[in-house]
Amino acid sequence: PKPAPGGGGGGAISFTAAASVEPFPRAPRLQLDSAVSAFRFIDSQLAFTERHARLLLRMLRLDAPQDRRKWFQDVCGCRRRPQNKLINIKRGGIATAVNVEDEYHLLVQAATLWRVGREMSHRQLGTHDLYHAFNGKRDGYLTCGELAAGLAWLGVKVSEDDLHAFLRGLDSNADGLLTLDEWAAGFPLLAESEPATHEALATLSLKPKQVRELFEGATAKKKEFAPVPPDRLAKFKFKLHAHKAYTQIFTSKRTDLREQLTLWEPDVDDRSKLLSAKKARFKVCLGHYAVGGSESPARGLRTAPMVLEVTDTSITMGLSASEHLAAVVEQLLPPPLRYRLAWHSEEHELWVWRAVPPGAAFLALGMVATRSEEPPPPHAMCCVPRRWCVRDAERPRAIWKDSGGAGRPGSIWATGIQLQLMLAVLGHDPPPADLAWRLGTDRWYAVPERLRDLIETVDPRASMVGGGWTPREAEAATTSADGWLASKKLELQARQPPPGSVQASLAQSDNPWGSAPGGGGTVPEPVSPGGLLALAAEAD
Repeated sequence: PKPAPGGGGGGAISFTAAASVEPFPRAPRLQLDSAVSAFRFIDSQLAFTERHARLLLRMLRLDAPQDRRKWFQDVCGCRRRPQNKLINIKRGGIATAVNVEDEYHLLVQAATLWRVGREMSHRQLGTHDLYHAFNGKRDGYLTCGELAAGLAWLGVKVSEDDLHAFLRGLDSNADGLLTLDEWAAGFPLLAESEPATHEALATLSLKPKQVRELFEGATAKKKEFAPVPPDRLAKFKFKLHAHKAYTQIFTSKRTDLREQLTLWEPDVDDRSKLLSAKKARFKVCLGHYAVGGSESPARGLRTAPMVLEVTDTSITMGLSASEHLAAVVEQLLPPPLRYRLAWHSEEHELWVWRAVPPGAAFLALGMVATRSEEPPPPHAMCCVPRRWCVRDAERPRAIWKDSGGAGRPGSIWATGIQLQLMLAVLGHDPPPADLAWRLGTDRWYAVPERLRDLIETVDPRASMVGGGWTPREAEAATTSADGWLASKKLELQARQPPPGSVQASLAQSDNPWGSAPGGGGTVPEPVSPGGLLALAAEAD
């Protein structure tokens, strides 16, 4: 330091550049990018390149993925950042930093993907052909067990952890299952179908491996019920009914909410008493309803909302009970495993919950609301088989938005005109596409051949083989369109006594099979397929 110019001895002190602290050396590029990524993560930003996400993952590898995600969501909530955007980001960027355990899993994903692609190219296997061959259930959702069996058939050996890492790398929506589009996106340079191997793959049958599944509900235990005969299952009718009776769950009256809102629960049969119910029809709840006003859904919505009714049409007497109703409802329309909080407002004591289906084969079409932070009971609503549903082409309609309200921003919507069920999301953007579903039709009957993986039924082949048919004939009969009628034929044939027996001699007087009287027990004529319907009617 030196005296300031123009001063007379004791004056202000000035500092020259030479006396200042020497500047720090410039940090390496890797260190700078890591620091910037860390500050942006603390700042609740969502847009990260793959390179910066990997740097962030390297710094966070000592923390469990669920801890990272919870911390990030809590900070976003405190700063009123749009958390719904984080929920919609399933793959890449910030999702990599909060969902992937460490960089090793990313390396495994890339290595396995390259090896599988190499095998497919070398053996001339189309991506679509191979996917359908791996997906033994033909439901369009490849599980870990099916993928493990397929990779073993290709000769690609992977551990269970590496298998999960490979599937997560292709799973764009993080549901633990691979669709055809997700699988094909991993191999953009390969052909969808190869004529040289198309026919061979079409006949390939692989048994799924016993590995831990990643989709929700994979480890849930099913209730055990008595098997339902296929002919009885085919008598069950499912129909959407316009509903008029409702119970109010929430109303915006006497609150400071700017927009009016009323939530309603349909008054349907009590599912908790299903096992003891003595009836032949049962109505189930698919979710709650939201109305932008104070009127009930029957008046406040565009059309009267629908509830699903299950009817055992084999019961013709009005007061008779169906012995298989509980088994059909519990297995084809099961309750959810649990619920996840979709949105809530503690100020107005309103919580909206999204159901977690009991497996990949089921969907939850709507949501339910409560007035406390305790989740609703499982029997508050039901799920439906995914194969009965289609994507709803009609966009959800906005019912209410919490403009100006305190707490987390949220909005409530109604699905398409068919069901008009309530959906709630964080923020004011429309619900994601994976929430918008509808039933494929308003009325249908159960098809036993298409429900064997969902409901326990009586296998007619057992009685067929015991009645004199070969296993091949029994298999052909049960897979035909009138398989259950063919089982009727076998039951009648099995009742016939063998030729020459005492029972056959006694039966001659009744002439049950058209044999000549006094013929001494002639061999019965086989029943022709053309007379199958008449035979079944006679048996009934």
